[in-house]
Amino acid sequence: MAGFARLLESPPALHELTDDCNMALQRNLATAWGVAANYLAHSARVNTPPETIRNVFQAFTRHILCQECLRKRDQRIEEVIERWNEIFLPLVNGS
Repeated sequence: MAGFARLLESPPALHELTDDCNMALQRNLATAWGVAANYLAHSARVNTPPETIRNVFQAFTRHILCQECLRKRDQRIEEVIERWNEIFLPLVNGS
């Protein structure tokens, strides 16, 4: 689980600044990501379904309106879930 906590630490990548999205708004995403990551690091178990991970990150970042931020968030969620499946799916399946 310590490896999973480290995996969660990295927030979504930043994107180019736009008229609709500045650095402060992107920091809001990073902060919300950090809160969700902390929650998951303390509550997730080996058998936590990947969909739960997705739902937690989406819930904590629901206030984000920038489409590019959301795209970066979704990419990062998929990276986390991919690694989650690599690490824990064999344990859950008894492999």
